[in-house]
Amino acid sequence: MDHRAILDAAFRGLPPERAAYLRKLADRLQLRPDLEDRRHLLYPVLAAAAPAIEPVLDAQALAGIATGFVRANAEGIAATIYGPDYLTDAGAAMKPWAERFLAVLAAEIMDAMARGEVAVAERTVWRFSSDGTGPRFPYGDPDLD
Repeated sequence: MDHRAILDAAFRGLPPERAAYLRKLADRLQLRPDLEDRRHLLYPVLAAAAPAIEPVLDAQALAGIATGFVRANAEGIAATIYGPDYLTDAGAAMKPWAERFLAVLAAEIMDAMARGEVAVAERTVWRFSSDGTGPRFPYGDPDLD
């Protein structure tokens, strides 16, 4: 069975930049010989986590983090995949594992930021107020101007 198809299906609704990043990750994971017997456990976790994975780390670093995660949690992931809940709703069954993976990933990103290895662009914040102290929300009212 081509287990990567599980992951590839998760890319369909993602923004193109994120899908390309995750495809690059999947290509890196495909080449790792140390995942040969565990790759089928990793793809469902990544598929469940894919919408929340931001392209902050390079794909090689993320592949290492994902490999470590599946090695540390292989028994629990396998129990979920081979359990009855996975057959009825795979996404819901894998959600706890996706959340754990995302927590590990967030910690790694914050550590890399603290070491100065990566920088995350500041997001633009727009604030509106209705008390007249800021920009008119959502647009100016021509009757009040």
